[in-house]
Amino acid sequence: MNEKLISLGGVKEEKKPKNKKPIYKEKEVPDYVKKIVDIFEKFHPLDLFKTLLIAETYLENINHYVKFSLLFDIYFSIKLQKFGEKRIQSYEDFSNVLKVIYRETPHNPMVEDFYPIADWGTVKYQYHGIVYQILYGSCLTDTYSYFDAFTLFYANDNQAVEDFKNLLKFQNDLILFVDQNHDVIDRDQDLCVPDENFRNKMLLWLNNINIENNNKSLNVINGENINGGFDFYSRYMNAEVNPYCYFEYENKIYPFSLRNQIVVLVEYYNDKNYISLNNKTMSVSVFLKKNLKKLLCGSFRIRTLKNILNIMFSGVFQSRNRTYFILPLDSNNLDNLPSIIKKIKNIMSDPNWGMQKAYSQNGLQPRDVDGGRLIFDKIRILVILPELTTRNHLVPVIKENNVEFSSINEFISIIDSMESDDELDEFVDYYKTIQKKTVFVGFNLDGFASFKHSHGLLEDGATVFSMIMIDTHASPSFRYEKIIEKYGDLPLMLPDDEHQWYVESSYDENYHLVTNNHEMMSWSTCVNNVSIHFLFDFKIIDSYKTELTPRVLELFSHAAADAFSRRKSYLYNVNLPKGVVINLLIGIDILNIEGEFKPSDFDKLITNYEIINNGDKIKKINVFLNLNYCFFYFKNSKNAGFQTEICIEFLKIFNEINEIKNIDALFYTLLETNEWQLRMTMGHISPKFDVIDKVVNPIKEIYYKKGRQELAKIFKSNGIEAGLYKDVNTAKEIINNASGEFREYIHDYIKKYSVDSIIETSLYEYSILNSASYLDDFKQEMSLKHEVSYDRSEKLANMNSDFIRTSQLYRYLIECTLMLSSNSSLKIEYEEYQTILGCINWLLNMYHSSDGLHYDLGVEGIEIDFSFIPEIIMSDESLKIKDEYNKELSSYKLGIGINSEDELKSIIPNDKYKLIDLAFYSDLKFGFRNLFVVLHCLSTWSNVKGIEIQGFYKSNFNELISVLTEFICNPSINIDELEKIIKFLILDSSKINILEGIETVQFDVPVGDHSKRTNRLNIKPLISLNDEIIWSPACTYRSLGIWTNHITDGYLPADFNFPTVNKLVDDSKTVLEKQLEQKAFDILSRYTHYVGQGIDLKKKFKQDKYPDIGDYDVLAFLPESNCWIMVECKYNQPAYCLKDMSRLRQRVFGKDQSDKSQISKVKRRHEFLLSEHNKIRSSMQWPTPNNLVDLRIINLYVSKNTYWWFRCPPYQVDLSFVQVDHLEEWLNKML
Repeated sequence: MNEKLISLGGVKEEKKPKNKKPIYKEKEVPDYVKKIVDIFEKFHPLDLFKTLLIAETYLENINHYVKFSLLFDIYFSIKLQKFGEKRIQSYEDFSNVLKVIYRETPHNPMVEDFYPIADWGTVKYQYHGIVYQILYGSCLTDTYSYFDAFTLFYANDNQAVEDFKNLLKFQNDLILFVDQNHDVIDRDQDLCVPDENFRNKMLLWLNNINIENNNKSLNVINGENINGGFDFYSRYMNAEVNPYCYFEYENKIYPFSLRNQIVVLVEYYNDKNYISLNNKTMSVSVFLKKNLKKLLCGSFRIRTLKNILNIMFSGVFQSRNRTYFILPLDSNNLDNLPSIIKKIKNIMSDPNWGMQKAYSQNGLQPRDVDGGRLIFDKIRILVILPELTTRNHLVPVIKENNVEFSSINEFISIIDSMESDDELDEFVDYYKTIQKKTVFVGFNLDGFASFKHSHGLLEDGATVFSMIMIDTHASPSFRYEKIIEKYGDLPLMLPDDEHQWYVESSYDENYHLVTNNHEMMSWSTCVNNVSIHFLFDFKIIDSYKTELTPRVLELFSHAAADAFSRRKSYLYNVNLPKGVVINLLIGIDILNIEGEFKPSDFDKLITNYEIINNGDKIKKINVFLNLNYCFFYFKNSKNAGFQTEICIEFLKIFNEINEIKNIDALFYTLLETNEWQLRMTMGHISPKFDVIDKVVNPIKEIYYKKGRQELAKIFKSNGIEAGLYKDVNTAKEIINNASGEFREYIHDYIKKYSVDSIIETSLYEYSILNSASYLDDFKQEMSLKHEVSYDRSEKLANMNSDFIRTSQLYRYLIECTLMLSSNSSLKIEYEEYQTILGCINWLLNMYHSSDGLHYDLGVEGIEIDFSFIPEIIMSDESLKIKDEYNKELSSYKLGIGINSEDELKSIIPNDKYKLIDLAFYSDLKFGFRNLFVVLHCLSTWSNVKGIEIQGFYKSNFNELISVLTEFICNPSINIDELEKIIKFLILDSSKINILEGIETVQFDVPVGDHSKRTNRLNIKPLISLNDEIIWSPACTYRSLGIWTNHITDGYLPADFNFPTVNKLVDDSKTVLEKQLEQKAFDILSRYTHYVGQGIDLKKKFKQDKYPDIGDYDVLAFLPESNCWIMVECKYNQPAYCLKDMSRLRQRVFGKDQSDKSQISKVKRRHEFLLSEHNKIRSSMQWPTPNNLVDLRIINLYVSKNTYWWFRCPPYQVDLSFVQVDHLEEWLNKML
């Protein structure tokens, strides 16, 4: 049989045949060994051992683990009587000895080419429900997976369990006792002498250590190693150096080489080779059940009605596209793999084949992921090599394309690092694509780390490589970061040891724990070093329960943990049970989600409970909750009283387990916390449109990279050289030329698929995106009612930025698809759909970047790398300001720092929209109010039709009119008017690329313009397609908001030629402008009596002969602080695109500082006030200021909204831009 060597074990090489003495190449002892022996033999053996161990444990020496293995290999070869009596007592002795040893210690770059993770207690490991801090970095690629595999295979071996518990205990105790700074370690760091404090701590720890129940087979004494120094590097690579965990000296046991102990245990128990393949297969099955959500079946055999294959599989699970069979095979069976594969094929060719569960007569016949018959060609077999060793394995070459190999530890690493079961498909496709160009990449951690780091696209530019070297040092870092993410914040104890738990989130020692298989979750906290878990098992939720039930249970779990965590100071010294798991169950379910339930004196939080006695284990309590009661208080609480009640009720139960002294006094004291600020709340939302409460399916990073790759190919074909292009004209030319070709590529891509398949997919995804954004906004508004542990404004800003970025991709695709109007009947697949979106993202990026360069809006140029990958260059300062600006807008959106009484009020709604209604009838022959009604009906179509909520709806024109007529049932609206409204709302695909007032047809959807786009989805949300009208309720709701808000703010959504409407809207804008000035005056009047409005000094005080400087919109004086406040009030039209932003900048700031602008006029008035303030004060007959205080002039520009240029002005200005409804808050801080 042909064989090849693949690296599946970590860092070691192929295992040597057993029972065969190693052949050493070295004939003589190397000189460096002799010199080191001479040094060692001068000192006391125990002092020297401790010195070497302390130096090895020192974090800055972690990269020199091979050197220390050599030093200990030599040390253990020296007989006890050979050592001298020279003591190493002082720190100076310690330092000098190490320096002498270091000088003679060789460096072998061929072996010392791996750099372990320099950690100290950041990684936590869960074992038997207890969480230990461990040392992750070692000579292994992933220590964690070896821990997992060892506990999996040797769970029933008492000695192995004891050995492993000792390992965990030593590491945990050492980390807690000895602190080390684990900053980044320089890879080229020389051998270091540990600092004195570390040495003293280590000595204290070693001198007081007491090792019990140690495995004497893992002990070593001086002189026991007969090979010290001989052919060290060959033995090291074969895992034959220092196979010990303990050093024995004068009947006392000391731990040895703590980071390496797992390697010793792994090889020691592997060499014993006593666990059968069937037992290992069952163990792998246990792992699968704990870690996979889509496991169809645990251990099984396959069979027909007549024959059975006598090979056990560990499990079968299905991802989105494939079915995976997990087949552990040891070396004995691996040789027969071709024969086994042949037998599997034969059995699966039988239509009646099936799976027979292990040790059972029960069986099943799984279907393929598409629902069809499952045949051999549609499965993927993962052959797991269950020999747990750090050495490499020999595997046969198999021609079958659907057979993969992995060692048990690599398999565990990959499964535990996956974000979803479906990710396995993408990973396998990835490494099979690049396998011929790379080394070390296969079904292993190196491959998976490369897959994750590259987002599934390794060659992401336009350059094609014949060979790619994968950085194998990246996989330990990737795995370490993934472990920290999942397990780095685990609490002291876990709810059970039957599941693998990870941390979903945490704050203030409250931990949201979830099992890897997503069967259970818990909110947990720690009080008085006691873990309390509020467990929620998803399996208890029956299909007939309301969808609100799990949400209330989950919130209760969170609220209960938080209640105890917040009251730690009150519970200090309270005798709580050692560990408690509270299993939350349903006593009384929610009867009415509208909230008609009101608790009576007879209603209780807990309807029943059961204390389950588990002996010395964590106490388990089944608690049956009245969810009606919980839901009521989550909705209606104004303070923390409900959480206090939760805390007291559970303390009553704990009291039955461990008596709590003076419990009544404790309860009385806890009642003080009733008036604390509310921490948890729940709102019942009545959506204003058909909301789809589903998780947004994000565009995966690989599709953004694929889009960028296509763009890189264009740069390459255009002959663009790698470099930074900052010249505006050059950068624009490069971007525009590439954009043109990229646009054609995208248009051709879109035209390959049917219009209806793209539109329907896009509308559905767009509805989910808008629904998620709507619910997120609601949740953040709800959060204002209670305390949170995060920055609300920052969180909302991030969510809004993501929404804006993604929503524009959907809108462009919808509009572009309609514009192109393809005749294709080919339906688009979801992968192709996301590929198009990834390309559109980069096309819009190019468009915006070109506009940014043209209008000088923060874009500094473009950089092309050696693979022709583009990067748009923006200044770090502008990006920082952008984040702060978005955060500020989000805070205003939440009402933070806003006085709602100071908001401007439009006159248009004052008469219930009668005037605007008449104006619409005059220009469009239908009313504005009826337009509103129709959009509202379309947004809540499920209610109109009495059907399930959908992402989009379809109807033919006549049916739509008929349903609306019947539902609205209002004599003020007739069929003719309804028809006009519907026709007006239909997006005219022939005019999508035409701007109002411009005859030239645009080359693409004109995303760079806004006001002149009278045919865009946001204002005309209906689509005529295949003799039907199709729409998204989210689109119609957004359109309703845009029409209403724009008109009330004094603008139409676009430059429509509606003369009567425009006149009315312009008049309302004039009123708003005057109102803005009045509001500013009213606000300043709260701070001083000396305030004037619309002060034109020349006209008002003709006798004082003031020059014509224009008028001060508002001018105020605070004599006691000698402070003047001058206010310029401007009502500017919002900017919705970069062209609008440029116009706004020029209107406010001018082309430059010398240009005539709003700011230049303000500056002139400010300078005049600075020089003539006494004269002005005298003219205004305002009192004399307090001359003990320096003159201060506050120069304000007050507007209805806050715009980008107000936070990032094109030049330095000596004034502050403030939004009018934020002015009071601003003045309170500044005065």
